[in-house]
Amino acid sequence: MPASLASATAHGAIIGSHSHYHSGADGLAYEIVLDNIVSSLDLLESWTGKRPRTWVAPYFGAILDQSFRAIQDSGIVSSGGEQSVGPFPHYTLSMTEEKKHYNYIQIPPTFWISKDGDTILSSNDGNWTIDDICSAVNLVYNIGGLISIYDHLRDLDSVISYIDYTKTKSLVWHTNNEEIAYWWGKKSLVSIVPQFLYQNDNYLLRLYIFGSNDDQTAIDILIPSTAPVSIYLDNNPTSEFIQNGRAIKLRIGTAQIVDIRWSTLYAVDDYYSTEPGKTLTIEAPGILANDFFDVNGSMPIVILQNNVNYGNLNLNFDGSFSYQPDEGFYGEDSFTYFINNGQVISNVATVTLTISPAVNRPPVAVNDSYKVTQGSVLSMAKPGVL
Repeated sequence: MPASLASATAHGAIIGSHSHYHSGADGLAYEIVLDNIVSSLDLLESWTGKRPRTWVAPYFGAILDQSFRAIQDSGIVSSGGEQSVGPFPHYTLSMTEEKKHYNYIQIPPTFWISKDGDTILSSNDGNWTIDDICSAVNLVYNIGGLISIYDHLRDLDSVISYIDYTKTKSLVWHTNNEEIAYWWGKKSLVSIVPQFLYQNDNYLLRLYIFGSNDDQTAIDILIPSTAPVSIYLDNNPTSEFIQNGRAIKLRIGTAQIVDIRWSTLYAVDDYYSTEPGKTLTIEAPGILANDFFDVNGSMPIVILQNNVNYGNLNLNFDGSFSYQPDEGFYGEDSFTYFINNGQVISNVATVTLTISPAVNRPPVAVNDSYKVTQGSVLSMAKPGVL
């Protein structure tokens, strides 16, 4: 056997899978699992003169987090079989070990949590209902995760139902490892050179794109502002992007120049609360604290646009303010403002003020203790035992 392996590898064969001993499922101690893989690598190296760097499935449960960790820690750079491939070339965080991440492309599916939030659906448990599977798909889809389909085809109808349900999701790309590899191969030569500019009272992030020959090429961008953006591809405006705060996902296609513009001043809505009859006092920078402006430029001032309706507001240029609700009022009040740095006027933001009645908690009596000398009278002023 060793001689045959040595001869095969000498002619270019690749060892795909081998176990020093059968280790079973992922419930075994990590040290046992790691020893199994390392011992296998040592043995193969002694037989062939080469230490394998790829693996197919070293033992049952290879897709689980602990198993995957053992594969990585033993020096394996890529593995296949049950474990999944990710659609993007970035590190993937472990779902069970803090700050642990895995190599590019590869993802261990680990566990799913069913609709009741308690039941664990793992790769070793086949007692799922269609409702359990649909619930798991919803969970993964709603957090933007990778939905991985794997089964030994014990029940083909269940697998088909699983696939059909994922097709009801509008933003799912139904693909496999081969298509993902081809997809990324088409984009692997793309490079980006960024340039940050100030132009016409706006910030401009200009991206020079090289090597994009696919009209589905997309990029992720993180800008230092939550202000709404305008985006141009080769000087043509586009709406094919999604902005979530500072994060932007944008389809650039084969564009060579991407311009992303946003205002140098951007006011963000604020929310405060107080109780009826109590004055709310907010110190500087107050409502300016979450607004976006150039800290190296002129300090903007706050300008009131619409005043409150159910109280008395004193708003200062530095963002501080005080608010006294009308007597007996509770509910919501609000005012609007914008900021101005002498050159640019921002958008209008709203400050919402919630006046909530104090919670009426039941009274609680606390034991008291007093001392008095014999023959004297003990007299306590109000509030006394209260």
